[in-house]
Amino acid sequence: MVDLLGAYIKHTSFGVGKVVDLTDTKIKIEFPVGTKMFAFPDAFEEFWQCEDKNTQSKVLEMLTPQKRRKAELNGKKQEQEQEEQAHSIREQTVKKPSLKILENSESNVAFKCNYCDGGITENGIGYLSVCTDEMICYNIEQKQHNQCISYEAPCRQYYEGEISRKELDEIYKENFEAICYESQMLKWWVAGAGWKKANYGQPKPKRIMKAKVDKLAILTTILPSASEKNILEKDRIIFGVFLVDKVDQGDGISKEGYVTTSSKYKLSLTRDEAKKVLFWNYYYNKNSPEKIGWVTGLFRYITDIQAASILKDIVTVKKGKQDEELAQEFLEYFCEINQIDISELPIREGALQRRRKY
Repeated sequence: MVDLLGAYIKHTSFGVGKVVDLTDTKIKIEFPVGTKMFAFPDAFEEFWQCEDKNTQSKVLEMLTPQKRRKAELNGKKQEQEQEEQAHSIREQTVKKPSLKILENSESNVAFKCNYCDGGITENGIGYLSVCTDEMICYNIEQKQHNQCISYEAPCRQYYEGEISRKELDEIYKENFEAICYESQMLKWWVAGAGWKKANYGQPKPKRIMKAKVDKLAILTTILPSASEKNILEKDRIIFGVFLVDKVDQGDGISKEGYVTTSSKYKLSLTRDEAKKVLFWNYYYNKNSPEKIGWVTGLFRYITDIQAASILKDIVTVKKGKQDEELAQEFLEYFCEINQIDISELPIREGALQRRRKY
């Protein structure tokens, strides 16, 4: 049997996922939207493609000749559809409307995230696993985030001494969704709309109605401080960005809206890098342009110009770094598909700049 553990598989609906378990008849895969179980190897007949072509060939050999032929045809069909989509995008970039028109496009989404330092030694920021002990205490004692202080939350149970750190880490390995979505945000590159508190009854999931594919998702947070007085909204950083290639608006009943990506266009920033890319340098509230405040909700829509300006500044902070080339390519690709002339990008016009003028 082909060894697929740890391999990355692309599903026609769920995007790219990682194989976490495999038997002679079943395959278990972790996707950004959750863990799924499928029949093996029959699922490769219609729904799957291995990221590695050699592995894909070995899997297809396990199918019957008839099913193998069908799987190969489906694979070619997917490749053809992707090429047609790319061709369509290239054709749309021939005519470039003015920046004034583009300014009205507000389908990019900025998300307000709790800070999670899990995995900070790997990427310089975190959001890859469960928080450190120090951060768990901080989020419970000082920030008191709902998902942290709930007695049903494994982190709270660990804080109270009901489970050990080893048990907490095991819970995360078995089902990362049991912790919080920040703990795997830069692992699966998914950002959700959140849930709306209800005065009576259960909270309701929020929807993301204006987000679109080929737009930017911006991940923001405020870094912790020893003193709550030093934690200011104006210091909100951008610690990650990705090009959205899937939008689920949610149903407003049982499922929250979310955006995700399986493309290569995704970047995380270290703490030092992120401190140079402040969210309020780009965004402002239309009703109060000089006011800095993110009062309610977990996301904000921003314009294409604001999104491109963020990417442009990320290119600057990535100079000389390992992902400098990707940052530049990301900026150019985003501007191309959204018909933006990089040379015409205006100076920053966020709330921080507007306050300094007066």
